[in-house]
Amino acid sequence: MTTTKIKRTITVETLERTVVFQGSHQIIWCEFCEAQVKVLISEQAAIIFDISLDKIYQGIENGKLHFVENENQLPSICVNSLKIYE
Repeated sequence: MTTTKIKRTITVETLERTVVFQGSHQIIWCEFCEAQVKVLISEQAAIIFDISLDKIYQGIENGKLHFVENENQLPSICVNSLKIYE
């Protein structure tokens, strides 16, 4: 009786984005995450996550992005919810 050995290679690719905050940043209570979270204004989020502002606003409209409006009535977006774009 002969034994056949099978060799399999499994490759796992991961992508991780690290957001570094310089200077002052805002921390808010996110009702969806039920935690204190850092937030980015929509323009910052678009640049850091390399996506269009249209995509940011679609995520807000679809309820995929957690946000609050800041004093300038711009959305401050929960960084945790932005992970869908990684």
